[in-house]
Amino acid sequence: MSTTNASDKDYILGHSKEEMERLERQARYFRESTRNLLICAGITKGMRVLDFAAGAGDSSMLVAELVGESGEVIAVDRSVEALEWAKHRIAAKGLKNVATLVGDEYRMAEVFQANKVDAVVGRLALIHQKDVSAVLCKVVESVRPGGIIAFQDFDMGCALWAKPALPLMSKVWDWLVQTNVAINFPLDMGIQVTRAFDQAGIHARHIVQEGVVETGPDALSYGIYTELMRAALPLMQKKNIATPEEVQLETLAGRLRDEAVACQAFFISLHFLSAYGRTPA
Repeated sequence: MSTTNASDKDYILGHSKEEMERLERQARYFRESTRNLLICAGITKGMRVLDFAAGAGDSSMLVAELVGESGEVIAVDRSVEALEWAKHRIAAKGLKNVATLVGDEYRMAEVFQANKVDAVVGRLALIHQKDVSAVLCKVVESVRPGGIIAFQDFDMGCALWAKPALPLMSKVWDWLVQTNVAINFPLDMGIQVTRAFDQAGIHARHIVQEGVVETGPDALSYGIYTELMRAALPLMQKKNIATPEEVQLETLAGRLRDEAVACQAFFISLHFLSAYGRTPA
């Protein structure tokens, strides 16, 4: 398998069973937004689609629903461990239209050079690349002329929105942003993805920032924030950003909930960048 410095940025949280399970739960938060993105991008029955940096396989299974039995999904990831987890889950759901491939964008371009796919999609994929433009330009080589490119990522450059203000949730968000800065994760995905689409020649593009407005005791964000903090806390300690005593993980979700419910707050805890377009015809 070919490698390049453009895509050798390791997934910082690893591929343990616990992390794969966390990603599954996180995927439920994304599901509706991701499904809308894929439909708007034009993913439909009978298509042959690559899921780039597929991880635990959630987006692959979502695409599989849209392309149906007459379509095909190829889940691509550099991690053997992640794809083994994805294969187990895909088999448990009885999906027959999803295959897996260990590799990166270079491996994709090589394997699908003579038999290009209808689309490449990815969720939380580009944010882990050192050079988004270089990676996307290589990804395009796997797609037929006029094919679909659709990606969705966190946009950490968008601040927490809450009315009224939520001091604890804001503090947690600040910790997460500081951690991303410490490991050189991008805080300007809107700019990076727009620039990458331009350099890859992707046209008819649609790039938006969006977020889920939540309120009340059943909001998913309390658990999402807690799990993000649990996964990132060892790194936070190493970088002197936060200590276990400050975070108090075991009670964090409850305290986030109590704070928001007490003042009947409305909030957007995480912003997404959703982008799609077509490859040069």
